[in-house]
Amino acid sequence: TEDIGRDIYTDLFEPIGSATAPYCGHFDGQGHRISNLIINTGNNYTGLFGIIGNGAVIENLLLDETCSIATSGECVALVGGAPQGGTVTMRNLGNMGNVIAGGKQAAGIFGANSGSKAKVIIENCFSTGAIQGSSECAAIAGWAGSNSPVVSNCWTCSEVSGNDRPDMYLVRHGSGVLTNLFSTFGEQGIIIDYENIGDGSLCYKLNGDQTTITWFQNIDNDETPDDRPVPFSNGHARVFPKGKMLCDGTVDPTSVTYSNNNESV
Repeated sequence: TEDIGRDIYTDLFEPIGSATAPYCGHFDGQGHRISNLIINTGNNYTGLFGIIGNGAVIENLLLDETCSIATSGECVALVGGAPQGGTVTMRNLGNMGNVIAGGKQAAGIFGANSGSKAKVIIENCFSTGAIQGSSECAAIAGWAGSNSPVVSNCWTCSEVSGNDRPDMYLVRHGSGVLTNLFSTFGEQGIIIDYENIGDGSLCYKLNGDQTTITWFQNIDNDETPDDRPVPFSNGHARVFPKGKMLCDGTVDPTSVTYSNNNESV
């Protein structure tokens, strides 16, 4: 299966999942990207997926920078929201397009867990496009809920308009379990520079203790270099620290660079 260009649909695209028929299935994009998808509605819960419900799993997909999602309503993102409850999971997703809401809760990945009815899990996701709304907006999740949502291993360089809480720049939440988050803006998670996105350091850190490798980036192998890490392999390589090896088996942090070749001295 090849990547998808959806320019012929433009404004005619209807988000997958509605209030009467929420999406509760397992969507696996298999690491593909969608291009030229322009979604423009007047509805709340707008996105590639509109409303998702109990058991929904959305994973392994990128919307590239030629895509955009807009509504005159509220709750807009790659996944609009989960207002009906249940457990919903979003993992290994990227949104490089712009997101615009006339109302509140615009975000890159997930719009809103309205009423905190759903158990929200977001893992290994990123956003890079501009995000704009009237209020309560964030780079990853506009409202993840006040019922201990779980968000881990995510990053953003999105500029967000409509966010008045720099301490919740990536994820707006109550009592959330947040780990290993990175951003070029705001005060939530670990603040990074733009150069960290391209030089491999962010990719390496997103993989935590390196026991599970989810993030990949071509840097110095024979493939076309990636300007950002992505959360699946599909032609992208693992990143290793490169530098002087210390006696304890770790790399000297004062000399470290990053490479697709596992070579330390």
